[in-house]
Amino acid sequence: MLVKFLNSDDKVSTAIAGSYFKGDGWTGAYYDSAEGRLVFESEDGLGFTTGDLRVATGGPSSVEWTTVLNKPTSFTPSIHTHPWEDITDKPTEFTPVSHNHTISQVTGLQSVIDDKADKSQILTQQQFRDSVAAMFQSGTHTNVSINYDPVAGTLNLSTPVGPPAVPFVPAMLGTYVVPELPPLPPQLLPNPAMNDPAAWGVANGWTLNGDGTATHTTATGQYSRIAIPNANMGNATDVVLTFDIPAQTSSNFTLGVRARLLSTPSNASNNGIWNGLHTRTGDAGPSTRAQVSHVWNRVPGQTQLVLEAGNNWAGTIANPRLYDVSSARDLPTLVVVVAGQSNAEAYGAALADPTLDAWHPNVWMCPPNAYGGGIYGARANTVTVAQEPLVHNLSPGHRAGFAMPAAKRIVSLTDGGIRVVIVPVAKSGTGMIGSNAPWNPDSTATGDNDRYTIMINTYLAARSQITNHIGTIMVWSGNEYDMQVANGVNLLPATWANFAARARTDMGVSDMPIIINGPVYPQDAPLNPLIAVQRTLDEDSGSPNAIAGVTYLDGPMGAQWVNSGDTVHWSTAANRIRGDFAGQWAYRIGRDRGWWA
Repeated sequence: MLVKFLNSDDKVSTAIAGSYFKGDGWTGAYYDSAEGRLVFESEDGLGFTTGDLRVATGGPSSVEWTTVLNKPTSFTPSIHTHPWEDITDKPTEFTPVSHNHTISQVTGLQSVIDDKADKSQILTQQQFRDSVAAMFQSGTHTNVSINYDPVAGTLNLSTPVGPPAVPFVPAMLGTYVVPELPPLPPQLLPNPAMNDPAAWGVANGWTLNGDGTATHTTATGQYSRIAIPNANMGNATDVVLTFDIPAQTSSNFTLGVRARLLSTPSNASNNGIWNGLHTRTGDAGPSTRAQVSHVWNRVPGQTQLVLEAGNNWAGTIANPRLYDVSSARDLPTLVVVVAGQSNAEAYGAALADPTLDAWHPNVWMCPPNAYGGGIYGARANTVTVAQEPLVHNLSPGHRAGFAMPAAKRIVSLTDGGIRVVIVPVAKSGTGMIGSNAPWNPDSTATGDNDRYTIMINTYLAARSQITNHIGTIMVWSGNEYDMQVANGVNLLPATWANFAARARTDMGVSDMPIIINGPVYPQDAPLNPLIAVQRTLDEDSGSPNAIAGVTYLDGPMGAQWVNSGDTVHWSTAANRIRGDFAGQWAYRIGRDRGWWA
């Protein structure tokens, strides 16, 4: 009893003890909390004191937890701390946990964001270029509208709100406008007029006419020369010699006039000889464009150039010009593979034009192997400066095609910062459907008819000579021959899908864009089914036949765009327009892929 009282309240214990021990000689009692004792007092002074009741009873009594009633189910922890050093087994490093922060949780971030311009207020690169180009010219341009107030002197720009503007591709026009190309390099000849015997070394077969021209007659031997002894070529490794042919009486496509390098008048080098491609076999009269002879791999010791004429060529040359085109080799280079049939070769009736079809230092080509010599001989599979006609096949019977205008449009749109190398591998009358079809990747055709293998090999040869390759595009014009095959229109989609996949694999360009230049339309009704099925190959056609990365382009409409009396071949003028349009689309593709960055 006393223990329980002591455990609960010493005052109560004392009171109880006092009540029990008053009277009968007892005067009272009290509890000494400091000592844990009860003190009992008596009248005779003989009272007594207990021992330490806490000790005697083992301290406060214990109560079983299970016997406690109305216990709380949880206990609110009291706030407390522990010094870091009192914590044992702490980790030495801590793995960060992925997490996010709202803008409000980052001090000062919102104010920085508020100071930024809205995305819609920032000009794209094209918008900026358009703005500069159109400065002080009111009107709507490609990616920006401009309003100039000449009175107030203010210029207001408005740009589309939303995603970046789609790269432009102008609508096809019924005319070809020569693109604005970078100028030609400076001429290197000190005296281009061919009327001074002291400035020109003239061999048998050549005559200086005194009017700045020189004439060659036939039957003077295999080659006869007129030398240019004082050409200032410096350290140039690639030079181009151009000249005009105002008159010719006997043409020979292979051995016409060409340039060669000399160290001394008697020490000729065949390095880089390039035949001047004049007019095709059977063409009479003068050539209508400058002849281009590209000489490469020049070494400093080769300081003289000569013009050589074959035994079977007779005519007059004038206006020789010499250019250093060495720097073009180092430019970022786009390869354009031109494949298909005659409309890819170019069967226009009109001759090449000196202005519309002119050469440019940024446009090169890699001709295919000419099996046994032919036009290009040892220069097959060699990257060199291009000139119309681009001879795709052994036969020289072709004129201005779509490849050159396409390449020059790309050069123009990229401000001359790009070199285009054309790989011309087309051949007339060749199809894609069938086990022996020239364009079948598994064709049994051989030699010059195995066009697929020729395409792959010529392309790989070109790539091996290009150190700064940025992309490859194929431009196709063909499949007319396949319409003669039984069920050809139905077989073509699967055939094309296989051709595209295999070509991309064998060229090593898995995502190579392919542009299909369509056949003449609607002049030849039998070709209308071909047009319809080729359109379904376009990646945006929504057709089950659609092939990723394939674009279909129609040519200009109207009978005036085919040769007179010919319902299947585009005219020379149409080829320029087709090429220009393909070049614009190629530029768009390259811009979307970052090739022109």
